[in-house]
Amino acid sequence: MSVFKVLTFLFLAITVVGCSSKPKKVVVPRKKETVANVVKEEKKEPKKTIWGYAGDIGPKSWSELSPDYALCREGKEQSPIDLVWKQPESKTPIQFDYKPTAYEIVNNGHGIQINLENGNTATINGEPYTLFQMHLHSPSEHTISGRWYDAELHLVHRNARGEVAMIGVLYLVGSISADLALLLPQLPQVKGVTNKGQGKIDPMSFIPYTKTHYRYQGSLTKPPCSEGVTWTVYNTPKTLSANQLEKLRELYYRNYRPVQPVNGRKVHNY
Repeated sequence: MSVFKVLTFLFLAITVVGCSSKPKKVVVPRKKETVANVVKEEKKEPKKTIWGYAGDIGPKSWSELSPDYALCREGKEQSPIDLVWKQPESKTPIQFDYKPTAYEIVNNGHGIQINLENGNTATINGEPYTLFQMHLHSPSEHTISGRWYDAELHLVHRNARGEVAMIGVLYLVGSISADLALLLPQLPQVKGVTNKGQGKIDPMSFIPYTKTHYRYQGSLTKPPCSEGVTWTVYNTPKTLSANQLEKLRELYYRNYRPVQPVNGRKVHNY
C-alpha cells in the first residue's frame, strides 16, 4: 500500500471517530445547601414599609401602604379623638410609682423618643402597667373641644399581658418647661441616631400637677394603628417656652395624626 493511501485511511478514521463522539456536558457546580445557608436566608429582614405624616405616605394613605395597616382605615376605635370638655364624673386617680431612671434619646425618623429602663409603673383601672418609652408630637394629636395644643407627650406603658396604656400630656407655649429643659439640648440631630441620656430622668416631672383627665379606649396613633389601647389624656396642659418649641420643631413639625371619629365610644372625665 502506498504512503498516500495509508495517510488517507488514517485521516478518514480520525474524522469518523471525532464525529461519533458526544460532546461533554458542562456541569455548573451548585452552591452547597448547608443548614447555615438556609437559616441565613430565613433570617433576612422583611422590607420595611415606609410611612410618614405628609404626602403619599401620610395618614390618609397609611391603610394603602400595607395590608398590616388596614386598621388605620377600617378600625372603629381609632386615636386620637376630640375630647369634649365637661365636669369630671368622679375621681379615679392613677397610682404612680415613678422614680429617676436611666434613659436614651432616639431620633427615629418620625419623632423624638425617650427609652427608659424598667422600674416605673402606673396603676390604671386597678391594673399595673410598666412605662418603657415616651415620645413627642407637635402640634398635639388630641384636641379638647376642637382646640389643638402646641405639643403632646405620650408616655407608653405595657402590662404583663402585653396590653398598652398611653398617657397624654398637652403643652402650650408659656413659661419654660423644666422637664423638657434636660432633654432638648440632647436631641439627636440625625435620623437613626441614639444618644445616651445624661444622668437620670424622673418621669413624674412630666405629669401635670392638676390630675383631672379623660379616659377612653382607642388605638396607637401611628401604623399599624392597633386597637385595644387604654388612653388617659390630662386636660390641664403644661407649658414650654417659645424657644423650646422652636428647638423641638426644628427636627419635627406636624408629626401628628388628625383626629378620628369617636363612633359612639364612651369618654369618661375624671
